[in-house]
Amino acid sequence: MLTDETKRKILQKILESEGFKSSQKYRDFLTYLVEASIKEEEPKEITIAIQFFGKSNDFNPSEDSSVRVYASNLRKN
Repeated sequence: MLTDETKRKILQKILESEGFKSSQKYRDFLTYLVEASIKEEEPKEITIAIQFFGKSNDFNPSEDSSVRVYASNLRKN
């Protein structure tokens, strides 16, 4: 199993890669997800929307697909 320090070092290498250099939002999103993983959290779509994207508490994922779109695009990098 990887240590938290190793996970952060790997994250840093990814963030320095060409695919991530140009987008601070995706860099921040990946960092948010890795830190959640280190804390052994599995944030739900609504939690990500509120905590990371600053959406209101009445966020409705069936009406706003922004979290899914960002996650999908992140996977492509």
